Amino acid sequence: MLDVQQVISELAKLAPRFLAYDWDNVGLQVGNTGWEVERILLTLDVTEEVMEEAIDKGCDIVISHHPLIFNGINSINEQTKTGRIIMSAINNKIAIYSAHTNLDIAPGGLNDYLAHLLGVKNTNLLEITDIKEHYKLVVYTP
Repeated sequence: MLDVQQVISELAKLAPRFLAYDWDNVGLQVGNTGWEVERILLTLDVTEEVMEEAIDKGCDIVISHHPLIFNGINSINEQTKTGRIIMSAINNKIAIYSAHTNLDIAPGGLNDYLAHLLGVKNTNLLEITDIKEHYKLVVYTP
């Protein structure tokens, strides 16, 4: 049986968090990494209707493209859509994970997929979101 952390680890192979823009809020939005996962629901946006579907289908995690929590929130209560969704997710033990700009720009991600569908051949980066420094260590031993 998989758990939420294992699902996140697999998603990170496709769309690592470091690829996301600084202003984006990707990753685990609601839930516990130790929760078990048997069923996954994929969606563009997390709405109340999506949460109802996840509950009806017995899903354990909702993976969305657009983050549910994008800007800061001041409270979680039933007076707001976001509050109702978060409360529903927690009450039904459904994790919510978002992969947004990191999935857009990942190699083989949404932008590459759309370029392929449209027949675009020459693609270039518009902006570099992350540069990793690599170090080479050479050791000589007898």
